[in-house]
Amino acid sequence: MVSCPKCSSGSVREVGENRYLCLSCGYAFYACPVCGKTFEQPFQLAGHMRSHRRRQDLSELMLQLLAEIEAIREELRAQRALLERLLADCQGRNSTQQVQLSEWLPEFLRGNPWLSILHSRAEG
Repeated sequence: MVSCPKCSSGSVREVGENRYLCLSCGYAFYACPVCGKTFEQPFQLAGHMRSHRRRQDLSELMLQLLAEIEAIREELRAQRALLERLLADCQGRNSTQQVQLSEWLPEFLRGNPWLSILHSRAEG
């Protein structure tokens, strides 16, 4: 509920879009419908409302980025699981036998630098 910024009275009537009139002291003001902050002039309220839109735009961008990060994490989990299965299979073979991983790997994993790291860990 909106209260008067001059006399703190709760007896306020809405007389227009976001425009209020205090019934106790007669003060007219504009109030933000989002946070309730009050202003004397409509252009002040309009400038203030832009700050809410910027925050909303940033919030939407952050949610989109978080969704993209989660998708990348899922892809990395899938890659790791595949590589661990391949290394487990390689460990069961004779260590002197040459293993051709490229025929088993999907295209997006070929040339991945983690393969050599995981392979050296499996041999060590």
